[in-house]
Amino acid sequence: MGAMAGVAAQAAMSAQNQMAAIATAKIKADEARTMALVNSFMAGVAELATINKEFNQIARQAI
Repeated sequence: MGAMAGVAAQAAMSAQNQMAAIATAKIKADEARTMALVNSFMAGVAELATINKEFNQIARQAI
């Protein structure tokens, strides 16, 4: 009976390890998507800053 319980415990631990690995992979994928969104946002901010500088130059010339 002890050997069977040991096998069952190993199977349960293996299943938990698989679930943990899947959860870790999902977290890493979510982190990658989040970083991609942050990088896209930062690129947009940089582009707006460039447009604002150009607008300010045009406005100064018009004065």
